[in-house]
Amino acid sequence: LVLGGEYDSLTRSAWSETVAATLSQSYYFSIPRTGHVTIQRDCPLEMAKSFLNNPSAVPNSSCLSEIRTSDFFELPSS
Repeated sequence: LVLGGEYDSLTRSAWSETVAATLSQSYYFSIPRTGHVTIQRDCPLEMAKSFLNNPSAVPNSSCLSEIRTSDFFELPSS
């Protein structure tokens, strides 16, 4: 299971896709409106749990369409 955040500035989506392509059995999902830590959200976390419980089944990704906001925040000015 490879999860890539849409706004990930550390790991480009092309790199995540390449990793998934090199694995014999893999599933790649782009997590919308998310940065580098994709499993901080409930949906990708549940997908990861599902994958760990049954790695041969494609995780249900229908919840991805329900992710509406980003978790970005503004640092206070010093």
